[in-house]
Amino acid sequence: MQKYSEYSILFDKQIQPIPLKLELNKEKVKLGKTLFHDPQLSQDNTISCASCHNLNTGGTDQIVRSIGIKNRIGLINAPTVFKI
Repeated sequence: MQKYSEYSILFDKQIQPIPLKLELNKEKVKLGKTLFHDPQLSQDNTISCASCHNLNTGGTDQIVRSIGIKNRIGLINAPTVFKI
């Protein structure tokens, strides 16, 4: 008896294991860091992704409801950005 499916329910492809090591493109890593910390991507140019997704605390802000632009309290907290 098989305990797991080798195929995705949504796609007609075999599920692949997560590689133990990924090759990183240094330019893409640099671009990602730049975009992650760039407040120009917010509606009013005041906060960046890093404002809520603190990489030192698991990629979250560790509060119940995140604070966004103009100090508005959001409906949810910042989910982790790890594993994306």
